[in-house]
Amino acid sequence: MYQQKIEIYKAMHHKIRQIVVRKQEDRSYLDSITERLVFNLVHYGTFLKMADQKVEQVAVPSLEKALSYDPYNPITAYRLGFLYYKSGNFINSVKYFQKAITSERFNKNKKMALTDRQKLNAQLYLTNSALHIAKTSQENLANFPADQVVQLPGYEFSSLFDSISANDAYLSSHAFYKETEHCKTTCSKRHCEKLAMDNPRDTIVLYFEDVETSLNFNGKATTLSKRLSDVLRLLLTSSSVSTPANTNDVKECFGDLHFEEEVQWPSYRQAVSRVRQALKSCGVPDVIETAVNQQAYYFNGSIPYIVFYRVDDETE
Repeated sequence: MYQQKIEIYKAMHHKIRQIVVRKQEDRSYLDSITERLVFNLVHYGTFLKMADQKVEQVAVPSLEKALSYDPYNPITAYRLGFLYYKSGNFINSVKYFQKAITSERFNKNKKMALTDRQKLNAQLYLTNSALHIAKTSQENLANFPADQVVQLPGYEFSSLFDSISANDAYLSSHAFYKETEHCKTTCSKRHCEKLAMDNPRDTIVLYFEDVETSLNFNGKATTLSKRLSDVLRLLLTSSSVSTPANTNDVKECFGDLHFEEEVQWPSYRQAVSRVRQALKSCGVPDVIETAVNQQAYYFNGSIPYIVFYRVDDETE
């Protein structure tokens, strides 16, 4: 589904770019196509192999392709840096975190900007990546004969290496957002898993894990597809009786839409119907209401909720 859509955008981009270059026509339509293509490569690149599960190995080429279309895209460079950091490729993580930080000055697309938390994390990841490289180089010096190694004055490697652990501990403890009806804070992955396994009584817990998304309520759980989890998250966090979510509000939840295509009411209605079924299967009371005289839905706020999702996956 996502792969087919991306291939269509690629073909459109190639064809329109040729026309623009050859005839020196206005670039506005090409820019719109580029923006949609990059958005889909960034947001759905991890789902190209398995539609409803993240596969990080396929995300890297998708993100690198996105940068080829939009070189000054901060969130794309940030996610590449994060994936390379997780895999221990610190040379590439330095490259992409530095690019993410630099690209913030040139980026014009608000949807692809870094959040304040990601700006802070980018600096910490960049620092730690450089320290890891320095640590490896220092360890490699041990392979040389002692009489060939010249001690550099004023370098206290031990304190720098302590910073690696301190920074990693900070990043780990602030790896996820915990969003409720009252506030949004950060927490560790361990905290997310604990509440997902032993969630508070009569509280909806929606957990965007590294591979899939789980819905938990009073000890019962089910797995949601990407579309349904995105729709439920939006309804929980961004809708109410006074501001119901219509088809335009959920457009980004429907990743298989083609350029300039709108979400059709039957498609939205079907998605909400499946969300309701998932909630019911976990024993959740009726919490998603249909707006009066509108093609829209909203969360009625009758019970509390917690939504967990990675800081590194957030977009503006």
